[in-house]
Amino acid sequence: MNLEDRLEILDLISNLAYYNDTINEEGYRNLFVEDCNRTIRFRDGELRDTSEDGLKMGHVKMLAEQGIIDKHYYVNPVLKQISDTKVEGKVSALILNQHLDEPVPKLASFGTCDLVFIKTGEGWRIQEFHVHLHIPDPFTHGEAGVANSLVKIVDDYLDARRNAQHEKLFSLLHDDVKILGASGKRYGKKEIKKYFKGSETPFGEMDYNRVGTYVVGNTVIIESLMKAVHVGEYNGIAPSGKRFELPSVEIFEIKDEKITSIRQYQNNKILSNLHNR
Repeated sequence: MNLEDRLEILDLISNLAYYNDTINEEGYRNLFVEDCNRTIRFRDGELRDTSEDGLKMGHVKMLAEQGIIDKHYYVNPVLKQISDTKVEGKVSALILNQHLDEPVPKLASFGTCDLVFIKTGEGWRIQEFHVHLHIPDPFTHGEAGVANSLVKIVDDYLDARRNAQHEKLFSLLHDDVKILGASGKRYGKKEIKKYFKGSETPFGEMDYNRVGTYVVGNTVIIESLMKAVHVGEYNGIAPSGKRFELPSVEIFEIKDEKITSIRQYQNNKILSNLHNR
């Protein structure tokens, strides 16, 4: 696939979220071919056709009427070229909801989307869009059982990370751990050891507020709001010396009491925009 086609398809994926979140029905509809095939499934429920009602954005409009902002994040795109005019793709999906009276968003659902893109006379368009979502159940730390032990492993990891207890942090990671950082960079255990031992924290006066904890199978999802001062370079963003609030979502997968995967999602534009304040 040439670079021009790839960038145009990535723009389609980005605009899926942008037009949906801004309730731009015309812009959203123009991302798809006229006879598009769209479906959605929640967990293992019934497959539902959304080819018509999904394009009308009825669900998003209903939430907006209730004062709820719907935010979509389509990340980690994997594209496979089938022909010069057809590409198949898969993305991870995170959907957050935030009421106008709430200080931070809450995780509403997460999952994957399978897409088929075709090249038309007007450029690339989406021919198929199949969504499979999970709705997490809120988790209470007082509950016993496997979920409680999984959350403790994650809590120990986060405490070690905040307090720069590197050896404890490394001991909680599986030897084959795969980490997707908020910058989009990927790390293994070797790379993450080098990163932590060779760097100083870019944030000062840090205060973490746990917004939500969710357990689905062997996966732990942590929503948090970090308040801090930007004192060092972070993901190529020069220090601003200013205070900020940064909502984030981290997804941990655990096996045999070790963390095997971490995926971090946050809006780094919050930090880069500090220089414009």
